[in-house]
Amino acid sequence: MSKWKVEVSNCACKQRKPEELPIDFTPTSEPGLCPICFIRDNPNHQTIKDRLRALENEEKELLYRNLIGAHLERRHATTTRYQMVRRSAKKKVPTLDICRFSWGNNPDPEIIRRLLYDDIPNANLALKRNSKDGEYLQIRPILICENKPSRQNSAWRNIIDAAGQWPVNPTNVVLCIFPDLIYSFLLSKIENERR
Repeated sequence: MSKWKVEVSNCACKQRKPEELPIDFTPTSEPGLCPICFIRDNPNHQTIKDRLRALENEEKELLYRNLIGAHLERRHATTTRYQMVRRSAKKKVPTLDICRFSWGNNPDPEIIRRLLYDDIPNANLALKRNSKDGEYLQIRPILICENKPSRQNSAWRNIIDAAGQWPVNPTNVVLCIFPDLIYSFLLSKIENERR
């Protein structure tokens, strides 16, 4: 096993703990890879991409969950509707990030459809049902892609653009490129070590 491919349960790195969720969610208990060990040797951007290509999709999802401190669905759990959820109270407006992964060269329109038309309405209903008095959480849909999309004029882009222009409750989908997120995590780690 490579030095960068270390499970959380086999290292002493301090991990981010996910915040408690205000919606029903059945998370996985699999440990996944440690994001700190993944970048310990300060790899360049291309090395990060190569390492991600060497991982199975499930390993990438667990790595991302550990990187941002989120809850990842338990595979085939009948009570879980969302793929990944994270509550963030550190921003000006507390947010509930609803995430889906799309592996491949271009985002899958079906995954975007599930994010916008299944996940977001279900999360809104669950928040109304479970929220405490006066608590407001902004729901933010996030699509995590393996690569920067190679096609801009296609179905996935049309769906995202249309959702941002809805007359009622316009919804902007945040598009994240996984290797870029890990590289920015590496740069912030290096910056923190210099302080």
